[in-house]
This record gives sequence, C-alpha cells and structure tokens, in this order.
Amino acid sequence: SELEQNNKSMWRMMEERKRLNAAFAHDLRTPITVLKGYTDLLRDYVPQGKISEEKLLSTVDYMSASVQRLQLYVDSMSRVQKLEDIELHLSPQSLAGLSEKLRHTLAMAAQQAGSHGVLLLGKSEYDMVSVDEKIILEVADNLIANAVRYARDKVCVELTCGEGFLALA
Repeated sequence: SELEQNNKSMWRMMEERKRLNAAFAHDLRTPITVLKGYTDLLRDYVPQGKISEEKLLSTVDYMSASVQRLQLYVDSMSRVQKLEDIELHLSPQSLAGLSEKLRHTLAMAAQQAGSHGVLLLGKSEYDMVSVDEKIILEVADNLIANAVRYARDKVCVELTCGEGFLALA
C-alpha cells in the first residue's frame, strides 16, 4: 500500500514536471523567435547598408529586451528547481492579513512602475489558511513584479482560497 502511494506520488511529480517544462518551453519560444527574426534582419540588411543607424539601434534594443526576458525565464527556472529543496514551514495565517500584505506589495510595485494596482479578494469560505507566508510572498513578489513590468497602466490581482488551494490570478 505504501509502495503504491509512493509510486502515485512520484507519478504526480513527474506529470507536474512535464507541465512545468512545457510551460517554460512555451514562454521561451517568443523571445527566441524575436531574436531569430532580428538576427536574420540584421544579417541581411547591415552588410548591404540597407538599415539606418536609428533602426539598427532600435533593433538592438528589442534584442536586448528579449535577452533580458530569457534571463528572467532562466532565473525563474533556477528558482523552481530550488523550490523542490525548500522545506515548508506552514502556520495559520489570517486570509485578510495575507491579503493586506499582498495589497501593500502590489501598491508599492505598481507605484514604482508608474501604474495602478488593485488586489481583489475572491470568495472564500475560510478566514484562516495554513501556508508558508514567506514562500507565498516570494512567489507573489515575482508574479507582481512581472505583471507591473508588462502592464500598460493597471494590474489586477485576485486572491482566491478553496479546499486545499490558495491562488493568485
């Protein structure tokens, strides 16, 4: 029975790893495609002198932004690998208190980026949750930082809690 449980647990972990790898592969495709396109453009037009200095610098800026996105993905992948090694320290937390900390984080990040942030507390039948607050806030910081970086003017985040899960969307 215990062997069966271990096998099921290992199977779930392998399936989750596959989903995670697929998600990262999907996220990496866009900046790689952009870099390939701009590389081809530069290879074709620079030697022939068919590109203005302004367009060349603009293209290099776009390529640099794509490289930065790739670096963020690599850093994220590295942190995910380390998540497996993290020991969770669960403790009871007030959902309202956790929401307030997330609201503050979002407000500060949005203000620094020159945008506006809104945190919505989704329906929950729970007032208390058992979570590792440090990890929740670290994950939220990363999500919020990415959201405000790419938002035009407003970021909306919803915190939802249900049976066995806590979600930020």
